[in-house]
Amino acid sequence: MEKTTVSNLNIAQINHDGTTEFFIDTQCKTADNSVNALTKLFNFLQDTGANAANIRIYATDDLTSDILKFYSDKLNDLTCPVTWISQPDKEMVYPLSFQVHAVSGIRVQPIIFENKKLGCRFADTHTDYAHLHILPENKNATNFDQTIDIFNQMQYTLNSIGLDYSNTLRTWLFIDDILSWYKQFNKARDNFYTRHGIFNKLVPASTGIGVANPSGCALATELFAARPKNKTVRIEKITSPLQCEALDYKSAFSRATKLTSPDHSRLYVSGTASIAQSGETIFPDDTANQIEMTMKVVDALIKNGGMDWPNTVLAMVYFKDSKDFPLFDECCKWFSIDIPHVKLEADICRHDLLFEIELMLIKTN
Repeated sequence: MEKTTVSNLNIAQINHDGTTEFFIDTQCKTADNSVNALTKLFNFLQDTGANAANIRIYATDDLTSDILKFYSDKLNDLTCPVTWISQPDKEMVYPLSFQVHAVSGIRVQPIIFENKKLGCRFADTHTDYAHLHILPENKNATNFDQTIDIFNQMQYTLNSIGLDYSNTLRTWLFIDDILSWYKQFNKARDNFYTRHGIFNKLVPASTGIGVANPSGCALATELFAARPKNKTVRIEKITSPLQCEALDYKSAFSRATKLTSPDHSRLYVSGTASIAQSGETIFPDDTANQIEMTMKVVDALIKNGGMDWPNTVLAMVYFKDSKDFPLFDECCKWFSIDIPHVKLEADICRHDLLFEIELMLIKTN
């Protein structure tokens, strides 16, 4: 892996089997340099000939309109849709952050279902991949019905390209006002998983986090799926040595999932917080200790998956209150951890959780 910084873009580059993958992130401290950062991103993609396979933009609501004004044509021309996440206009919050996964050396195709661009697909020698971006069809429906609609759309869209929800390695569930209806969300997901037999197959890694989206829907979602072309590829669940299974406390996700191919491995770590083996919150109301505990849990988890911190290509760290952002940097310095990441203010899925982290790691074989 090669990690560089180009025009304030943090770039991790992975080369494997004729494919080059770029993982790009940045955080803009002021609104003034936000549009400039996107210009640099588009220039980088053009200069490298890479196609975006996934883009997330985290922005304050007033900046979202400015971005669309300057970049509506370029954003609409992308092969993949863009996931938009709202951030509050507060002193410590970055007015614009983005994360991008781009690839070169292979073809990236849009996924069009019912006349809507819902994602993209690409393939290497060993595996077919799909990344979906799904919003509810009717934002005026109940939150429960919007969730059911989301999972049904995921299934139908995957079916349209010859895949199935059982091929899903990872989901991202950006849930508005999560603390007021998280039980309803879990019930809707459980209903879908039971109906489609997911509990008897690979339960995907996942993040369920409390952030709004500019569309005003109850939730905005992403899904990453992979279908091996042959038996040289292994997909499996990775357990956490320091935590119980999330299924033990009725939350339907695996702690991590891993794809192992002849030329590289990919590890997807779910949103992880300060939760004990028995399932209860550790260090309630103590952000610093929650961060330290969480990082110890993740350290054991990624090593159980055969990787280490330097293999990280993307990470998101979530804080109940953005004033605590510096605590993460202090913890990383203490443990000598240096990973690409973006910091976001968000509600965690429990009232007493103040911090959560998720990661994607890649190692070439």
